[in-house]
Amino acid sequence: MLGRLLARRKAWDEAVAEYRTAIRLSPKEAAIQIDLAKALEQQADWDGVVAAYRAAIALVPDRATSHFNLGYALW
Repeated sequence: MLGRLLARRKAWDEAVAEYRTAIRLSPKEAAIQIDLAKALEQQADWDGVVAAYRAAIALVPDRATSHFNLGYALW
């Protein structure tokens, strides 16, 4: 995925844009929401991080790491 390549290069703005495009194309993929949250965290966009983790949890409610990371973002 292009978003992950951009994230590895620390091109956060471009990675976020690619993740958002991927979410529009595959809205039921929680992993993309998690990747988006991680990229937004690098930008200190905490509202975006919280929204992305909540979306991931809505898709896969039993993924403990998403709940943990949401708690971290809210802290």
